[in-house]
Amino acid sequence: MVPTTKSVRARLLNKLPAFPILSLLVFVLGSCNSDLEQFDYSLRIYNSTLPTAFHEEFYRVQIKVADGLRPFNFELGKGSLPQGIILKSGWLIGTPTMLGTYSFTVVVSDAKLSKTFQDFEITVTKPPPPEITLNVPSTDIHENVTIRAHIKQARLLQSLRTWVIWDPKRFDLVEGSLSPHDSIYELLFETQPGILRVDLAVLGTSLSGDHHLFNFVLRPRQPGPLQVSHATEYLSELDNHSFTLKTEGHVTHDKTPVFPKDFFPPAEANNIVGD
Repeated sequence: MVPTTKSVRARLLNKLPAFPILSLLVFVLGSCNSDLEQFDYSLRIYNSTLPTAFHEEFYRVQIKVADGLRPFNFELGKGSLPQGIILKSGWLIGTPTMLGTYSFTVVVSDAKLSKTFQDFEITVTKPPPPEITLNVPSTDIHENVTIRAHIKQARLLQSLRTWVIWDPKRFDLVEGSLSPHDSIYELLFETQPGILRVDLAVLGTSLSGDHHLFNFVLRPRQPGPLQVSHATEYLSELDNHSFTLKTEGHVTHDKTPVFPKDFFPPAEANNIVGD
């Protein structure tokens, strides 16, 4: 009887050792999972530092995880977070209420029960002061020049007082030229030769971000450079005081600006920034 092709194949398979067949089966099954095996699940946190937090300002920073298998679980290890900030679903979030530097550890685990950790510090400081700029030209002035006062990085600003000084032998303030840029500003002012003091209050609201505040015009007595110095005190909605000094225009630095005797940084100012 001539053996059929089917029976020959069966006898050949029966003569093959079991181990190679098992190896082949593992290889075939393993190839089905090749998409999973090409990933390296070495769980790690790749934040190395955290940004500064500002007192009484909202803070939101993500703890970023590389590799690993979702979902991730975040826990606070040793140490403590700033008061007002919590760790929630991988985010440090909240409004810090106390100054200081806080050290703590964040522990992360994944769906494969891998675990890693990272030590961090958050420093809570008082917010930096805003900045007044007057956009004074650095070239020689031949005709009336409009000086525009802008504020940058205001934080819930309610009022400010600024002294502006220039050389009265070179420039005069054009009478009646001081004006607020917006109806939400109330201005009170005093003038002397080479000196302008402006008290500005924000009506019914507060300022945050960058804004145009007021304008005034200087008239040259003769063509020449203009150097303007200004010193400003700020009061925010949070009762924070801050103070800045700045010189703009054709800055020669050949002499120190002299402000009126009754002007000085308030004792309670929490930030003093110079040019």
